[in-house]
Amino acid sequence: AGRPLAVGQLEEPPLVGGRPLTWLAAMLAADKDRLIFDIRQKALALRKQELEMLVSRYNNLAGLCSIAAGFSFDALIEIDFEEADELSSTLAVVKPAFYLSATLALALALYVVAVASFTVVNGHQLALLGSGSGSLDRAVAVMLKQHRPLFRLSALTMVAVVAAAISIAWLKMETIWALVATAVFVGCFVAIAATLSRLDRVMNLGHMIHGDAHVDVHNERGDQIDLARLDANDGHVIQRQSTFSPFQSTFLPSSRQPFEASCAPSGHSGSSEYRPPALPGGRPVRAANWNAQLHAWQAVGPHEELPPSRP
Repeated sequence: AGRPLAVGQLEEPPLVGGRPLTWLAAMLAADKDRLIFDIRQKALALRKQELEMLVSRYNNLAGLCSIAAGFSFDALIEIDFEEADELSSTLAVVKPAFYLSATLALALALYVVAVASFTVVNGHQLALLGSGSGSLDRAVAVMLKQHRPLFRLSALTMVAVVAAAISIAWLKMETIWALVATAVFVGCFVAIAATLSRLDRVMNLGHMIHGDAHVDVHNERGDQIDLARLDANDGHVIQRQSTFSPFQSTFLPSSRQPFEASCAPSGHSGSSEYRPPALPGGRPVRAANWNAQLHAWQAVGPHEELPPSRP
């Protein structure tokens, strides 16, 4: 309790470093705006990096499938076979298998090249030139949704190319050499599948990657906030729940809540929540290092003396 006030005399606001508390509130508001700006910039930079990664994936798929399409088309045109009456019953079955495999490989490769090229061109254009505020998010979401089917179709293209190569071996080689070529192709395919499965298991991709690099957080009211669209009115206790790496909690002061002159310490030592710091019992705190002073007060309690602040 302070000294009694005279009639008509207004109570002076608490002082921080010889200045009124409103100066501290203005400083906090400026720090909050700068923090929100930095967070939005970093979140947008993360989304742009993800867009570039997806564009690189699509370009790689289009390049590989264009090569497979060229091989398949060249095989359909250039390879000549003997007449049907000179072929044995086994070769008569293998010849349609070759045409079917080569045609399937060509069709799948053309599909992947067309879809990948369209997605890269228009997705990049939507992300950079879109009129809406969520154009970048929409482009990334569409490209993420489409890239898995394209990977599967490109894998089927490779399988069709291998099947066509085995068919050519049986049509062009003697039986013994055709068996050797078939064993080599099958062994190579099995080795590729086993190596990819082992790498997927070692990298633990199914457990480490659950989606895109979109960073969503939740404040103490339970509202979901996108860091790329963080507003000055969003804040309080934010618990980051990212899908690509663990984060600790972050405190963002809210402009909707006034800065109270005194409050009890939160007492959450080691907790994931961090409550807004407050002045202890209305006592003035030096403004030179106010954040360290408030942390020190929370550590020793509201009735202890604060350590001197550093200049």
